[in-house]
Amino acid sequence: MPKFFLKTYGCQMNERDSEQVAHSLMARGYERVGHESEADVVLLNTCSVRDMADQKALGKMGMLGRMAKERPHVVFGFLGCMAQARGAELLKNLPYVDLVVGTQKFHRVPDYLDELVAKAQTIKGTKVVVGQVEGLDRDGIRQLVDSLRQKLGSGVVVLGQAEDGKVALIAGVTKDLTPKIHAGKVIQTLAKQVNGRGGGRPDLAEGGGEDTSALNSTLGGVPTLLEPLL
Repeated sequence: MPKFFLKTYGCQMNERDSEQVAHSLMARGYERVGHESEADVVLLNTCSVRDMADQKALGKMGMLGRMAKERPHVVFGFLGCMAQARGAELLKNLPYVDLVVGTQKFHRVPDYLDELVAKAQTIKGTKVVVGQVEGLDRDGIRQLVDSLRQKLGSGVVVLGQAEDGKVALIAGVTKDLTPKIHAGKVIQTLAKQVNGRGGGRPDLAEGGGEDTSALNSTLGGVPTLLEPLL
């Protein structure tokens, strides 16, 4: 049973939001613990209006960096209006952060965590993460790919998003695997399946397309695409 730690900084509304998220997680089978050292998931919910709350949460997440190195399987996340306002910046400045969820997506937190906790699969000894995200711009998706690559240490990450009638696809490959897998070529293949195009470097590439209905099947076919290359 996954364990989660949830800390709230800010106003009474933040407290109510945290309890809502905690209730949803416990209903999904997660166990709440009293200290981050016991958790598989560490979440900080904070306000962007109260500056001290903002700074306390950032300071706390900064201190958790050592824990992220010692326990790379742990999922770290920001929730709340600060996350909504500064999502891409948080992912960029704190590369071990896996999850940034604004107030409008609180109901999706259990889904996101389920995906992140159980997302990695192993293909011929190589860790592969494939997933669909929501509510991020390209910079946010790119930062999430970087974060997941670091968490894997060695592996392949492919994320996709369908929004406003468009598909965004980003792939990341750790340096040790680029002789076998070229991220640019992977994206070229996947982008064609969503009626688009793309490409990039051996370690990081992105593309897009117009067929949002094909995104699920495209992502579902990633393991089959990668297996002969490994």
